[in-house]
Amino acid sequence: MLVRGTSMASFFRKHPAGRHFYDFFGENLFRADMCNADVKLGDLLIHEGSAKHAQKFAAKVFNADKTYFVLNGTSAANKVVTNALLTRGDLVLFDRNNHKSNHHGALIQAGATPVYLEAARNPFGFIGGIDAHCFDETYLRDQIRDVMPESADASRPFRLAIIQLGTYDGTIYNARQVVDKIGHLCDYILFDSAWVGYEQFINMMADTSPLRLELNENDPGIFVTQSVHKQQAGFSQTSQIHKKDNHIRGQARFCPHKRLNNAFMLHASTSPFYPLFAALDINAKIHEGESGRRPVGGVRCAGH
Repeated sequence: MLVRGTSMASFFRKHPAGRHFYDFFGENLFRADMCNADVKLGDLLIHEGSAKHAQKFAAKVFNADKTYFVLNGTSAANKVVTNALLTRGDLVLFDRNNHKSNHHGALIQAGATPVYLEAARNPFGFIGGIDAHCFDETYLRDQIRDVMPESADASRPFRLAIIQLGTYDGTIYNARQVVDKIGHLCDYILFDSAWVGYEQFINMMADTSPLRLELNENDPGIFVTQSVHKQQAGFSQTSQIHKKDNHIRGQARFCPHKRLNNAFMLHASTSPFYPLFAALDINAKIHEGESGRRPVGGVRCAGH
């Protein structure tokens, strides 16, 4: 049975508790809770119509080749990427500080074999960066010999590397250095940017943004997942996947839209909450052009 938001609002108003609920959130929320069968709204699962236009606009703003709006958090976004790229028998270069969703998606669901990157913690428990020796190619190939010796001498032994771009405690990587150090060993790098996402709009942080990198056919494909509700403008659970890999299109390692979207549909609801999608669309508009640098600059000035 398909129920429009306005019909559901009427149901809420039939009971005192429901009336309080309705009054608190207001009429517009219920009007925006539309049925996904309304073709004018487009299709969020196969990215047609308005949904396609919104995501194409966001990709342009964030300097990605494609952007996918995710309505159930970066936990789901990470699983989409890892499920699309990895399968049993693949090697994944795995940051020890990765969020559990990457463990679930890459190691449990996909069944890939990890080579771990050791992360630093100080005596107070603060999370630092990956130890420098972990980016050494000889060290990494020795680690591969311990878990999958037949792949130790492969030109690109890792199907995917997963790096927590910014840690909970504020350590952020130089994306250019990461790609230069390990990119030639990986088909793709997923930068989990749940705790950041603003770096591409701050010129002094340009090198920390995977989406601002100049890439060529010898570089890895790039995925970036962002928790928009943390550091940008979005409701809880709003997330987005940025795909930057046109530079390897035509190569065997390229992940096409169809494959990624099959994983996307695996983790998406067929009953989307449109206010979440609308917030992601508005977030892109807020960050477009010069206006994208103003809110960040204003916050930085306010902090002084």
